[in-house]
Amino acid sequence: MNFKLRKDEALSTGLMFLFNTVMNLLAVYKYHDVMMNTHRWFRWKFFKVYEMSGYDPINYAVTSAWEPGYDVYRHPLLSFMMYPFYWLNKGLMELTGYNCTQWVLLPIVVLSSTLSYVLLRRILTDIMRLPSLDATLLSVLTWGYAYMMLCSVVPDHFILSLPCLLLALYVCGTRSEEQRTGDKEQGWLRFLLLFVLTAGVTLTNGVKVWLGSLFSVRTLKMQFLFLLAAVLLLGVSHWQYKQLVEPVQQVRKAEQKKVEEKRSRKQGYKPKKYVSRNGKPLANLPFINWTDVTTPRDTTLVENFFGESLQFHQQYFVQDIWKKRPVFVHYDWVLNYVIELFMVVLMAAGAWFNRRSRFLWLCLSWLGMDVFLHLVLGFTINEVYIMSPHWLFLLTICLAGLYQRVPVRVLRPSLAVLALWLYLYNGIQLIDYLLDPV
Repeated sequence: MNFKLRKDEALSTGLMFLFNTVMNLLAVYKYHDVMMNTHRWFRWKFFKVYEMSGYDPINYAVTSAWEPGYDVYRHPLLSFMMYPFYWLNKGLMELTGYNCTQWVLLPIVVLSSTLSYVLLRRILTDIMRLPSLDATLLSVLTWGYAYMMLCSVVPDHFILSLPCLLLALYVCGTRSEEQRTGDKEQGWLRFLLLFVLTAGVTLTNGVKVWLGSLFSVRTLKMQFLFLLAAVLLLGVSHWQYKQLVEPVQQVRKAEQKKVEEKRSRKQGYKPKKYVSRNGKPLANLPFINWTDVTTPRDTTLVENFFGESLQFHQQYFVQDIWKKRPVFVHYDWVLNYVIELFMVVLMAAGAWFNRRSRFLWLCLSWLGMDVFLHLVLGFTINEVYIMSPHWLFLLTICLAGLYQRVPVRVLRPSLAVLALWLYLYNGIQLIDYLLDPV
């Protein structure tokens, strides 16, 4: 793939880069005083003050004092990916006397978001065959979605997964000439590298790359290599847990036990009660205990899966359910529900109009995987909206199917008005939140 900007995408990409930069500078402004003046207890302070919905400041903590701070079974290589940036930040801390983690990670977030915009736009032009203007309109509309906008100012693993997923989707849809003429070598190697990169950031997303490989390159050799790569990633995860994570956890548990014992000796001490927001799992077994069979699916679909992901709720704005936010929040305006229904109908109609496209069925298989994971099994269903950057761009690809039947003179102004509403409604609330420093 040629990453050089094309003439017809340069202007909109530049504007998107500018938009992402400004929003990220506002995010730095909000937490600047706390983060810059933190020289110890990075993890504790970051988690105490940082609140961007359910997104975690783990990357800030890891690049301040390195450790495998993630769930290593879900993010096998992410700690190692952050290691060079830890050393960069460490050098800056020694030079300046301040923790520069926000400034170290800011360009990564901005470039990841901007690259994702370019990849989505090329999917729409090169694969969906939309005119340049309409591809730009739909791509810009996508960053108006609430959690695409929020994800693009948070240095969590979601913004790192986004370009990996879009690159894999682009490669699937634009199969190389070597693959079409029977030379599979470049095909399987490309997908294997994409699998390691994508699964290394978030393991479950590697399944999507595997699905994409079935769409493009079908060789027994490649399937064996995919299986081998998955086993190696799980092996790396287990090694990290035993060698790096478990010893630290044991030390922290011992320290916490001493603190609790010291507090318990104080007169009138009452231990804090932990209130779980998780529903009942299928079973209390490793990995299975991440499931949830009791959280209502109908309310989740309306308020969280489509609702919060596309339009922020006015109450408890981007608050964390593990702090104050209830699992379900309702909109103050009926208009929000009308717009949500309108968008869902448009996406369903676009998918139906383009139902003969093999590429669309690949996208729907990805979306189906997320639906099964979050809505059927209930993984993170209580805050499913924070996972939406993994699939929101698939809704845009469904919208592109509208061009099969709906006249452009009707579709363009409708989508433009929708984009304007999302940027004003979501953008004003987010900017107002970021302008209030901690």
